[in-house]
Amino acid sequence: MNKETSNKIDWVFASTGGGDETGFNDPATTIFRGNIPYFIAREPLQNIIDAGITFPVKASFDQISVNVLDIPKIEQLEKVCRACKKFYSEDIRRNEDCVMFFDSIIKKIIGKKKINLLKISDENTSGMSPKDYNNFMRAVGSSSKETQKGGSFGLGKGAYFAASNFKTIFLSSIFNENNNHLFAGKARLVSFRENDEIMQGNGTFGIDKQEPVIDVKLIPEFFKRSKPGTDVFIVDFDQGDNWYKEIIKSVLVNFWLRILEGKLEVSVHGTNITADNLEALIYEYFQNESVKNNKHEQNPIPYYEAYTNEKSLVFPGELSTIGKVTLHVLIKEGYPKHISYIRNTGMVIQKKFHPSSIQYAGVFICDNSDAVPILRGMENPQHDDWSAEHAKDGQPTQLAKKVEREMKQFIREKLNSLVTSEDKVRFSIKGTEDYLTIPFNEEDNTEEKYSSESEDVVGEKESAERVGSEKVADLNSHSNDPYRFKPLVHTRKPNPKPNPRPKPKPDPKPRPDPKPPKDDKSLKEVKDFKARSFAIVNENGDCEHIAILRSEPNKKILRIVVGAGSEDSLVALPIKYAMNKNTGEKYSVKGDAIEKVTMDKEGACQLIIKFADNEKYSLNITAYTNENN
Repeated sequence: MNKETSNKIDWVFASTGGGDETGFNDPATTIFRGNIPYFIAREPLQNIIDAGITFPVKASFDQISVNVLDIPKIEQLEKVCRACKKFYSEDIRRNEDCVMFFDSIIKKIIGKKKINLLKISDENTSGMSPKDYNNFMRAVGSSSKETQKGGSFGLGKGAYFAASNFKTIFLSSIFNENNNHLFAGKARLVSFRENDEIMQGNGTFGIDKQEPVIDVKLIPEFFKRSKPGTDVFIVDFDQGDNWYKEIIKSVLVNFWLRILEGKLEVSVHGTNITADNLEALIYEYFQNESVKNNKHEQNPIPYYEAYTNEKSLVFPGELSTIGKVTLHVLIKEGYPKHISYIRNTGMVIQKKFHPSSIQYAGVFICDNSDAVPILRGMENPQHDDWSAEHAKDGQPTQLAKKVEREMKQFIREKLNSLVTSEDKVRFSIKGTEDYLTIPFNEEDNTEEKYSSESEDVVGEKESAERVGSEKVADLNSHSNDPYRFKPLVHTRKPNPKPNPRPKPKPDPKPRPDPKPPKDDKSLKEVKDFKARSFAIVNENGDCEHIAILRSEPNKKILRIVVGAGSEDSLVALPIKYAMNKNTGEKYSVKGDAIEKVTMDKEGACQLIIKFADNEKYSLNITAYTNENN
């Protein structure tokens, strides 16, 4: 940095003026913890797509090794870090994690360590104007994007700081037709004391009053751009030797559609991802991975094939709330029964489980610009979930609820149309057919919260067996819709019958046909009662059963008897606990019975049931009440 630059640019922090102190757990960054490479691809690429002016928009991710002393005015930043460490060493606000964090930065600086900068660059974009800069670098929870753009909360910028072990970034941009320059640095630290005054933790590397540098002569040579667009430098990016592979995977998982359309090209550590090699890269990185869905490790192959395969079915539609939509569905054995949801940015927002008797993968697309404000309002800050519960005023709006209902109904109707009633795959669980076979149109959202592997516990991994072979219906007879592809009818052989499951260790008395409890002659079986269940393994490794009950609204059920299925009979097993999944209310249990359960105003109730032996079972659930209920 030359002398002129050195004298005019410095780190600037403002006083709190007696206001709030900045703490260590910054909510703008903590929401992105857990998988930094995943988010550091999602958030910047969404911003880059939003700033695109010509196609394809181009982005690159490169790691640069530098000596820490090459960071501009690093000695001033070191002084601030020492003050931050001291401030949070005081008894009144002591935070050991905070002290260790700043101690690590100080050691790297005084030890003249080599650190990595992650440089994220874009081309064919509008660059970052002063207005964009203000919202990106200075405002918290603010987004200036137009209604058709991807961001909504203004919190995505936190991903850049979460990826920095210094919580510090630099930004350099050329914007508008006059090729104006803009440069600044930003640190999101913690409050500290300076000259007996408490300072804010968020400071800027720029000119007085935390303004960005717009005089190109003052921009350090290392950070100068030569053409329109923006560079972001993340200071001390350390995600291991395979960082680029994880970023590539995130790009393929989240932006395959935009790349396929030729609207986005991404370079990561020298690997170019374009429409020409997209498919090859998807199979290179994911062909040996499970198609089951984890939060941030999702195999895109089923959804890519659902969109591109010639046997895929295409269902155009128009919803009253969000306008024109399209659903692509590919029926294929082993596919996860999930739908990938995408809106106008081309980024995958979420993947949701939709139950069906067929195995499939699907892609739901709403590219209608008028719908963007509605869908943006239903997204969480990480942009990976659509729900009415994410309404910004804290309450689900009637419009958001209607959007959810319409999307679910549209998808359900199209999935139901794929299989005729005589061709549906049925699961026969001995002794429980009348209890577990609930019409598809009565399904609710419960299983969407679990992976399809949870659903398989009852489906294939335990005592279920397929009845007959699976026959995929010939759709030629169902519709003359010109948008649909017509797949061939094919028949798959049934899976081999699983090895018999060993009988439970306890030796309870078989109860092939549950009877009213002997201790209360007034109880009678509830006739308008249906139940289904599936087993999951919770975060503690315990096996729990989710039981979904349906009866009349506000129905009071005095006793629920739960029979556990074996290969040839039902047995009475002691229940360890039972609780309401939605309210957390714990119910009294006696042996294999649950006492006093009340349906909600919709006539539904969801239970979490755990058996004492921590095993998985097919369940037969019977409800009893008295004659007055």
